This record gives sequence, C-alpha cells and structure tokens, in this order.
Amino acid sequence: MRELQSSSPTNFASSIVGDFLAHPLQAFSSPVHLLKKSQRVSSTTFDHLQEHFIVNQLDPHSYQLFMGLDYGVKRIGVSVGSKLLKNATPVAPLSGTAAQQWEQLAQRLVQWQPEAFVVGVPYHPDGAEHVNTDKARRFIRQLEGRFNLPVFQVDERYSTTQALSEQREHKRNSDIDSDSACIILNQFFGTLQS
Repeated sequence: MRELQSSSPTNFASSIVGDFLAHPLQAFSSPVHLLKKSQRVSSTTFDHLQEHFIVNQLDPHSYQLFMGLDYGVKRIGVSVGSKLLKNATPVAPLSGTAAQQWEQLAQRLVQWQPEAFVVGVPYHPDGAEHVNTDKARRFIRQLEGRFNLPVFQVDERYSTTQALSEQREHKRNSDIDSDSACIILNQFFGTLQS
C-alpha cells in the first residue's frame, strides 16, 4: 500500500477510501486503523477520514440484513433480522468445538447472507466488565477477521434472563441462546432511528 500522504483532508480521505474499495480483501482492519499508525497524517486529516469512514462504512443504516449473536463459550445463539421489519427470528445455535462453531457459522452466512453482525457484550449489572466481556470482544475481533463484515456491539445485560421470562410467559420450549440472540438484535433495532 502506498504512503499515507495528501495535501488536503478531502483528497486524502478519497484516495484511501478508493484504495480500500479497490482492494477489499487486503488484510487490514480499516483505513482509520492504518491512519492511527501513520506519523505523517495531521489530526485534521485523521478526524476527517474517521468521520467519512464511520458515516459511509460503519453506519448501521446502510445495511439491511443483520445476524445477531449471543456469544457463549459452549454455545452461541443466532438470530437474523432485517432493518425494515425490525424483528429478529431465532436460528439454530452454534455448538461443539470452536472449529465446529466457526464451520456452522460459515454455513449460516451462506444461508442467510447478512450484511453485518450484532453481538451482545456482557457486563455486570453495575456496568463493570467481567471475564466474559473480554471473551466476547475477542470473539468480535475473530468475526471481523474471518468474515470481513461489520460488527455492531450491544450491551446484553439480562438478555438471557429476559429470554427465560418470555419463554415461561408464552409457554415456549425454544432454544434459550437463540432467543437471547433475538433480544440482542431487537435491542439493536430499537436504537436505530427511522
């Protein structure tokens, strides 16, 4: 990749985004990530590109179909939903070894073809992080690296508790992990302005 230089923030942002779009399979996380490492970029240029990248690449409104994931060490709940309907549907969870879970997820991606992931990140009730918070973030980094799709995070405190309550209330015998993934995805849809 060429050196990150330009005379104006707009030209610089356009050239980097152009490079990114011309070489989407190149192994880097984002133009913003590259800029953080560059010594030659002014803060004005960096701020402009970061704003451009977030608005045009990471804006949840630019995607239609999402896959919600409730990460767990043994099982991962899965849901799918569209921004238009703003309603998640449970899908069979991922289980088995880590390698088997990645293979199952790849199959779900082929089947459902989501444009982005929404992953629940667990916290303690007071908002403090715990061991599973770090595990979920590691999973998110792996998702980004393996599938090159955007990942949005949702605070998933109480999603499993809410899913259990809804199962009892509606007398359903469905998968708790995928029901939790639905709650996570529906919470995400609730944050989107029409």
